[in-house]
Amino acid sequence: MESEKKINIRSVILFFLLLAFGGFLIVRLFNLTVTNGDYYYGLSSSKKTVSRVLTGNRGEILDRNGVVLAENTYSYSVQLNLQTLPSKSKDVNNVLLSFIHILDDMDEADTLLTDIPLKVRYVYSEATGKSEAEFYYTWENLSESAQASKMSAWYRDINVSKKVSANEIYSQLRKRYALSDDISHEDALRIISLRLNVYFYRYKKHLPITVAQDLSYEAILAVEAATDLDGIEVIIENMRHYPQKDVAGHILGYVGRISDNVDIYKKAGYDIDNDLVGKIGLEKAAEEYLTASTSDKKGYILGEIDSLGSITNIVEEVKPSDGYNVVSTIDSRLQSEVEDLLKEHIDKISQSSNSPYAQKGAVVILDPNNGEVLTMANYPSYDPNIFIPYITTEDYNAILSDPLKPLTALAFQERYAPGSTFKPFVGLVALMENEVKINEEIYCHRRFTKYGTENAPACWVSNYHGWENLYNALKHSCDMYFYEVASRIGIDDLNKWADIFGLNSTTGLEIEETSSFIGSRERKSIDEYANIKYEIRYYLNEAGCITDETDSALISELVNELSALPANTSQSTVRNILVNKYGLFTDSGIPGSNVSDTKGLQEMVETIIYDVLVPRKNWMPGDTVRTGIGQAYVQLTPIGLARYTATIANGGKVMDCHLIKHITDNEGNIIYETPVTYTETGVYETYLNAVKQGMWAVCNDKSYSGGGNGSVSSTFPSQVKWGVTVAGKTGTAQTVGTDKKYNTAWFTCFAPYDNPEVVISVMLPNAYNSSNASSLALKIINLYFDYQNEDAATDTVADYAMP
Repeated sequence: MESEKKINIRSVILFFLLLAFGGFLIVRLFNLTVTNGDYYYGLSSSKKTVSRVLTGNRGEILDRNGVVLAENTYSYSVQLNLQTLPSKSKDVNNVLLSFIHILDDMDEADTLLTDIPLKVRYVYSEATGKSEAEFYYTWENLSESAQASKMSAWYRDINVSKKVSANEIYSQLRKRYALSDDISHEDALRIISLRLNVYFYRYKKHLPITVAQDLSYEAILAVEAATDLDGIEVIIENMRHYPQKDVAGHILGYVGRISDNVDIYKKAGYDIDNDLVGKIGLEKAAEEYLTASTSDKKGYILGEIDSLGSITNIVEEVKPSDGYNVVSTIDSRLQSEVEDLLKEHIDKISQSSNSPYAQKGAVVILDPNNGEVLTMANYPSYDPNIFIPYITTEDYNAILSDPLKPLTALAFQERYAPGSTFKPFVGLVALMENEVKINEEIYCHRRFTKYGTENAPACWVSNYHGWENLYNALKHSCDMYFYEVASRIGIDDLNKWADIFGLNSTTGLEIEETSSFIGSRERKSIDEYANIKYEIRYYLNEAGCITDETDSALISELVNELSALPANTSQSTVRNILVNKYGLFTDSGIPGSNVSDTKGLQEMVETIIYDVLVPRKNWMPGDTVRTGIGQAYVQLTPIGLARYTATIANGGKVMDCHLIKHITDNEGNIIYETPVTYTETGVYETYLNAVKQGMWAVCNDKSYSGGGNGSVSSTFPSQVKWGVTVAGKTGTAQTVGTDKKYNTAWFTCFAPYDNPEVVISVMLPNAYNSSNASSLALKIINLYFDYQNEDAATDTVADYAMP
């Protein structure tokens, strides 16, 4: 009985407590909503003042005639607003899945910005009799060290401490984001990628995250019509666009997110998370002019926002300034036509049995009087638009793995032996060094035996040319003549003049280019290093000093140490390395070594020194001889050859080449103009004229006097239009043994002969001989002067048109 009374008293007390608490809540609610409702409503809708940065448009890149090569366009993008996105993981997944399915239905899944290195494939399982999902990383084909580096960065980014397989990490991430079993692997990977983006921005929740870019208007309508996409917002973004697609792609380059020099860009005022910068090409070279992202060009808006974050009133606004426009030296019409001709020509000659491996090439058109590049055509090329708004890792790796290397510009980023196009330079140097007279004759009996008969270099002709002076030697491209004059000059003086002519340097382009060089005593061991290592390894293997069972790290260490030895290394030094350090030729040698073979040891020592180190590291007379015909270690870029040809054409001025003509501000005023800069070679006009006459003979002298007609005289005078006279030089550079199918074909020329206004250089790897290059050059010469005469006719009509 007592206990029942106690229970009833407690119930009564609890009842009154609950009643009192409920009454308190009612009074409090009444106070908030009725008594002070207006006050609190005013607070909830009161304005806050915020400042938002405004950024102008990036400047345009134009060709020399005002044709737009790089511009800004507007596109529709979709962002995640982290402040309005649902808070529950399941709800976030539903929003993202609905959005993904809309894009799938509109066939615009490729606009989704999902690029995690985790992918899925399906492999047939004998155990289950069906295909099973298998997950993998996109870097699985890279080297072990590269994989390890990317793996570490990936796990650090996603905050996973223990490295596990791709299958296991997929399971972990799927569990982390509470993805239900009914979501497919493909959809799950896309959701995981988007949610990881949210994770990466977890400290910047006030910033929206772009999840899809460049959507069609129809897709945007579908997104806006959906009612289950909380946190999904449509915006209009400024995008970079290259309207002529792959025309001049290597020259223009492209823009991308800031990934290096972050502190420098940040200090300049860039928004590190959102602003774009030039990554390569003119976009990078002219970044300081093109950008609108620096502090001095940005504006701002000071406004009041409501509780939902919407601006309701503008208090103050400073408009941003756009970037400046860059006017390039390129003639886009000519560039486009030449690129088409180059592709068509390569496709055609690759069908020939002589040049089945011809797959790429380059053409440079240069104004010899000011260094302006009118055209730099490369095949293959690429469309910079593939990098806008971004390129996936898979697509980028596919481009990088392409054996033709489409991202590399042959015209200014690769160098090849120039063959006989180098001979005019050698002739000029011989004259300037007084090693030969203009009309002095040198006898061509085909084989050059000055330094011995073994492996003596021969002239290209099947018999011999006989007596040749400079004019005829250029006309016939006689190797014997230039073997002899190069041997007289010597490699040191050849290098001295190569420095003067800019043949041991870059050409001055604003964009990243590769340096040309002609070879020297100092460079030889560097150029030969790979061959030295290969030959030493080969001889060690042949002698049985190393086998497949020998530790690879030990082999590399041994080969590297021997390869680093100077050419004048003593036999005792090599013997000490082999015997005392590595135990070769001893009873306790490394696995695979010969046992106590003194004779074998001596042979190996002599082989390493006299068959590898001496010929590969010492500059030999034969190296100078082969340099005389543009072989041996001579390596020129096509733009390097074009500049050297321009130096001959313009009377001895080595022009600094350039691609930027001038910069204009937002009002169209020229604020910077690239100056014409050059250095004088000091070559005598008489000698220049003698070389130019020889180049004229190549294209125009049909007579057989002196050993034969000019190399391309059978076609040029009759087929060059507009009465233009061309002077040039052919070149066929042997690259792989005696197989002519791998020869590099060259042709370089200037026109008109009496008053040069253009230089054209053509380079075609694996194109058999120079006729394949000269035939393309002929088409380009006619194209160029067609345009010149068309423009002149238009100007004339305009001059006399009625007002």
